[in-house]
Amino acid sequence: MISPFDKSGYWVDWQQGKANIWLWDQKRQDSMRQGITELSATTVIETVPESIYTQPGSDERQLWKSKDGFIGQFWRQDKLLGESWWRTQPTDADWLDFLKSVSQPPTEAPQALDLAVTDRIRWQGSRSDFQFSITNERTVMASVGSLFALVLLFQFVGLARIGWHNSMLKSEIQSLTPEVEQAFILRDEYFELRRQNLHLSSFSGRRQLEMMADVADLLSTENITLIEWKVENNELEIVLTDSSPDLNRYVRYLEALGWLSDIRIDQKTNGQIVIRSEILESI
Repeated sequence: MISPFDKSGYWVDWQQGKANIWLWDQKRQDSMRQGITELSATTVIETVPESIYTQPGSDERQLWKSKDGFIGQFWRQDKLLGESWWRTQPTDADWLDFLKSVSQPPTEAPQALDLAVTDRIRWQGSRSDFQFSITNERTVMASVGSLFALVLLFQFVGLARIGWHNSMLKSEIQSLTPEVEQAFILRDEYFELRRQNLHLSSFSGRRQLEMMADVADLLSTENITLIEWKVENNELEIVLTDSSPDLNRYVRYLEALGWLSDIRIDQKTNGQIVIRSEILESI
């Protein structure tokens, strides 16, 4: 338990799995007890907060006038969601701040009711004069610090192992024989030659040349420059530049060829125009 006091007394009330905890300065309470001369050393004084004499509610705001101030509460389904205390009658601003703290819309404060303190306690709670000192708090913090240290140590060991494995892998790569390195070079050259062969093969056949001749009429102006021509799986892609493009003219011309469908034209920000279309007949 974290407390602002060197020694703390507390009172706890459990409501639907939620603990409401009130703390007070145990040193001040002990000092007050010593000032009462008629008490014997064995006399037990039960200390409880004034709040437990309020009336639990279902869904309502409450304002109680206690002996030394005013208690504001907000209840929902017999569960206390929030409480505040003021030495004097709370102002409208005080009440609105309290409602904000419990996520409620602004409403006027209810009429303050007198809080009747009797021998009968309305709430059922746990009471204790348990003394929680700074020493206890330091012990808890030291335990938490030790736990974090263990976690950091585990992470450090894990990073060290990863670094060691990376170093071993680098050494193995560096120890590859020249024959193996030459094999990698030959493999890369093979894939490059295969890519170039596939690209050249796309231009084979009489139909491919005829298609390029048909499209050449579209490129007959000085403003247009062909950058790329690619045919794959009956898909045609043309990349060109045009200083004054007329996209509607492109569509009309390509549709008039009769062997293209689903024509799509994209104008890039770098000035390039990409034309994509499906070829109706196989090449």
